[in-house]
Amino acid sequence: MKRGWLEGCRRIIGLDRCLLKGVCKGQLLVVVSKEGNNQMFPIAWAVVEVENTFIWTWFLKCVRYVPGTFLQTGQKSGDDWRGEILSGDVQELLVLQELNYQLDMLDKLGDGICERLLHYRKETWCRAYFNCDKKCDIIDNNMCETFNSCIMGKRHKTIITMLEEIKIKLMNSIGKTREFYETWICDITPIAMKVYQDNLAKSMKCTPRWNG
Repeated sequence: MKRGWLEGCRRIIGLDRCLLKGVCKGQLLVVVSKEGNNQMFPIAWAVVEVENTFIWTWFLKCVRYVPGTFLQTGQKSGDDWRGEILSGDVQELLVLQELNYQLDMLDKLGDGICERLLHYRKETWCRAYFNCDKKCDIIDNNMCETFNSCIMGKRHKTIITMLEEIKIKLMNSIGKTREFYETWICDITPIAMKVYQDNLAKSMKCTPRWNG
């Protein structure tokens, strides 16, 4: 799963957990991404007794090889480990002279403008700091919810049985996906091509106007 993610998935990663509902209690932590055809792609998962800062720190250190942008669904413990584990891996920081120049120009418009702006992390609002290979239009964590839903029945079983059935399900899914790839008629994935065609059709209704 690690090799598959590195070779063909979007650099976007969802973090989530779900409760085990069978005789063995605990939680299943999951790291999920999306593959080239915009479908769910699980990367790693682990069974733990409870969810807390220590457990999340351990789990993310295990999957720290993943150089992507992380999405998270409201774990209360998230604020504690997020900065410690993900800082430096999520975004690569750049120092640009152009940014400093523009900030100087902005500062001339009024007192305290730059101070208020720089109160926020530049990596969240300045395009110069964005990493192009991690851009994606995903704004929710539904890929994790999809994974949790597809293993709903398995979560009622004992831990070893559950993990084996998850593994078999993903092995079968990878095999079917590989066969599906063989049917493509171009290098662009079918869903990406559909998005392109839909946007192309919408653009035909636009009227360009000169604005000087």
